[in-house]
Amino acid sequence: YVMWWKRYTLFESRTAEAQVSEMGFKNNILIMALFVALPTIELIRSYLKMLLSHGEEDQCFFNSRCLTGLGPFHDFARMFSNIGYVLSGVAFIRIVLRHRSHTHRILENLSSDSVGVNRHYGLLLSLGYGLSIQGVMSFLYHMCPNSATIRFDMMFMYVLSVTAVICVWGLRHGHVTHHVYPTIGLIGSALLLAEFRLWVNHLTFWLVMSFSYAFLLFTTTVLMARFGIWSFCK
Repeated sequence: YVMWWKRYTLFESRTAEAQVSEMGFKNNILIMALFVALPTIELIRSYLKMLLSHGEEDQCFFNSRCLTGLGPFHDFARMFSNIGYVLSGVAFIRIVLRHRSHTHRILENLSSDSVGVNRHYGLLLSLGYGLSIQGVMSFLYHMCPNSATIRFDMMFMYVLSVTAVICVWGLRHGHVTHHVYPTIGLIGSALLLAEFRLWVNHLTFWLVMSFSYAFLLFTTTVLMARFGIWSFCK
């Protein structure tokens, strides 16, 4: 596993593969958002239809004491509050684009060997896109909050967390970047694991998780002691 991760996950940042990988993060996040939003909208539409047409109010769990409705939306205030996520994501993307443009102008007359750590603008753009998409998913969740729709909202919390960790890694190790497909696969594995918890005995699940976590701590400790690093790459 360590050799596979080393071979397929890390690329030299100056190669063409690294540029494709960074663009792949943004493109794959947008594709994930599209294919998640379509079933989410259809599911919420069916819930709202049962709520409005048949009076089945148990389909959606609203806080009735502080509802502010607008038209067919029972809790429009909480839906509108997610505009902050979207605007923050747009502002972050704008800042990254301006920083990239300004940096490229400065580096036009400089060699790549005379500058510091390379920045992964593709990853930073992915973080901005993910933040905006998180606002959209949270908006859809608050249309009809329940145990099913919250999973679509939580999905992009996983995506944002992994993307943020990779961005922090890139600040320290600017000469490498992560390949998009193993990383997206890691996100999918985390989502499947979170779903798997609901289908098995809690004791069995936490035993497996505890042993896996202990194994991860042991391997990272060995790597730190042997190579002076904490990751699965050398």
